[in-house]
Amino acid sequence: MPAEIIAETWAMPQRGVSLRRGEQVLLLVSVLPFGRDLRLIGGVDLDVLLQSKRDITREIESKVPPLLQRGGYIPVVDGRVRANVPLENYLHYRQVLQQVTHAVG
Repeated sequence: MPAEIIAETWAMPQRGVSLRRGEQVLLLVSVLPFGRDLRLIGGVDLDVLLQSKRDITREIESKVPPLLQRGGYIPVVDGRVRANVPLENYLHYRQVLQQVTHAVG
């Protein structure tokens, strides 16, 4: 079942650079078949930072490890963190992201 990925693309073929930044939740079914030819930044739903710490942890743990394992991925939220995001939630997001990336790396 293919899914649409809204993304910005930067390409500099003369230097071998092809990179996509997802602007919505990435569905692994759509991303993983591309293999290492597709580079990604993002994929963590920005709106989850307004939810509970449990939701933040679930979002990161469900999406980040498989994308890190395939390579060519920089995990961050999709967009700028808004002013209404509680600092406690943002710090939790950073802590969980650090734990997950170190565990996979």
